[in-house]
Amino acid sequence: MTSTLFRLHRTLWWRSVASNPSTLIMGLMMLIYGALGLLSLAFMVYSDITTPGHGYQALTVGVAGGMLIYVLLALFMPAGEKQLSPTTLGALPLTSREVLPGLFLSGLLTTRAIMSVVFSLVYAVIGSVFLILTGPGWAAVPFVVGMVLSCATTIIFGECLGQVASVIADSQKSRTQIAAMVVMGLLVFGMLQAQRVLESLPPLHTVGAVSAWTPFGAGVGWTLALADGHFLTALAQLLIAVASLGLLGWVWSRQITGLMRNPGAGGDVASEVTGKGVSKLELGAWSYSSPAAMEYTRALRYLTRDKRQTGMLYMMPLFGVLTLYQLWRGDDFTAYFMLCFSAIVLSSLLANDYGFDGPSNWVHMVAPVAPRTILHARHLAHVTIPYIGFVLLAVVALVFSENFTLGLLSTAVAIGVFISTAAVGLGLTVLNPYPLSAPGQNRWNDKSGYSAGAFLTAFVGMLLVWGPALPGIVVSALAYERGGWLLYTALIVSVLVPSLVYAGVWRFAGNKAQERTPEIYAKVNRYVS
Repeated sequence: MTSTLFRLHRTLWWRSVASNPSTLIMGLMMLIYGALGLLSLAFMVYSDITTPGHGYQALTVGVAGGMLIYVLLALFMPAGEKQLSPTTLGALPLTSREVLPGLFLSGLLTTRAIMSVVFSLVYAVIGSVFLILTGPGWAAVPFVVGMVLSCATTIIFGECLGQVASVIADSQKSRTQIAAMVVMGLLVFGMLQAQRVLESLPPLHTVGAVSAWTPFGAGVGWTLALADGHFLTALAQLLIAVASLGLLGWVWSRQITGLMRNPGAGGDVASEVTGKGVSKLELGAWSYSSPAAMEYTRALRYLTRDKRQTGMLYMMPLFGVLTLYQLWRGDDFTAYFMLCFSAIVLSSLLANDYGFDGPSNWVHMVAPVAPRTILHARHLAHVTIPYIGFVLLAVVALVFSENFTLGLLSTAVAIGVFISTAAVGLGLTVLNPYPLSAPGQNRWNDKSGYSAGAFLTAFVGMLLVWGPALPGIVVSALAYERGGWLLYTALIVSVLVPSLVYAGVWRFAGNKAQERTPEIYAKVNRYVS
């Protein structure tokens, strides 16, 4: 059964990768950045362990840091490459004991896990060479064993957290979703403070000695304690490593067993649907005054219902809190950069209106309404709530800014960035439509983000946003240095240039919608399963 499940996953996974080159590109980018980080860390570790009296625990830092990065990726980047699901296998006459080995091996055949194995092998070789060159060459053997133990712990840890995140994503309770967003916000906040923490860190061997007593570093910490001659410490850390792996394996097996016995256990029972909520976001008689008004109201209503879209909207208050915190700390540059970035993160929400509606676009295609009318109304509905929230955040940031001139210029630039984001999103909507998952699809089982269209929107779109905003940024920088009439010029340029681009894209997208609606529908007439 193990080989059957693995071969099935391998076949389906390779088909998915072959049809989506973006998966390989993302993997290559992860490999390049990871290799650069690994090499720089290796030089730092070698410098530390060759310092008299420091010992070998600096090698633990690489393992602990790698596991932490993997765990964060498991939370922030759902592994949409997985082809086997416990909920699907639960419908077959199989037990969890029979499928667990196959699920573990199939979990190794994903971009994230492959990177983990590759970097573990490279670091095992680097660490062994360092140990041989600096003295206790025999310690290279247990070090390699410890790397295998740490790699297995890392992957199972990621699987456990992925299942927890999947349950949260499936939950219908708003309190659960809000709690998850708070946790994610704290993680983002921690990463933003990483630079300050790194500047005040003690030497690497001290960090390694501490992390060796945690599940993140105990896998290799015990081998380095042996190399340092601390046998009781090595035994204790080995017990921590084995116990951590055993506990995580038990938790993961219980998760799989629960999903196979009750495939619906991942989410709560949806609340009873009533007609009262239908008119929640209707705008009085205006909602029925024209086809554009009806489409605007419909899109605005479903924007608050669709978890694919609300998840993106939740990012705005998160970035708002972080922006205000940076202002409170006096870090104006980071605060205003995050204010701009809070607009850019909405690019995925504004850049694929057709994909969100999916097969239901046929209703618009056969309706006696101009396609540009539908496109513009739906786009405005998706812009409305983010724009109101963004303007409120910009005003609050300006009020709390200690340097009013800098705050005013930065706010104007940020508004220009928001307009640029809307323009780029509208353009990509007609130029790069791609299918998405069905409404309500669990994000941790969502494979729509691995298409070439999604890759283009995520990376190219975020770069194009800066184009219309660049003149305003340049003029604002000059105005802040020289003052005078340039201040007024900067405010005008920061908003006017993106607005002109937006107007041009508005007309261009409307014409494209008139000409290419059947072709667009052919690309989004199905949901990604």
